[in-house]
Amino acid sequence: MTSDILSSITIPGLEHLFETAPGKATAVAGVNQTLAAVIACLAAEKGKKTLLVADNDLKAARAADDVRQLTGGGCCLPGGEIDLT
Repeated sequence: MTSDILSSITIPGLEHLFETAPGKATAVAGVNQTLAAVIACLAAEKGKKTLLVADNDLKAARAADDVRQLTGGGCCLPGGEIDLT
């Protein structure tokens, strides 16, 4: 279920990302980790599988936390999680 915050976000041109044929991959590059997490959440809402790639474990943990907060759901973080508190 999309959070109120997530449902209010509009990103021009994003609809083209969601038009990808089933089984075909699409890459998004050149955005910060938070925006990447938002895009991943929006794609997941459209039934698209997403993989976020981060520079290091700390950035990956922060992106996973962004996804959790935006969706209220879980997010798999290979290799374990880093405690940000």
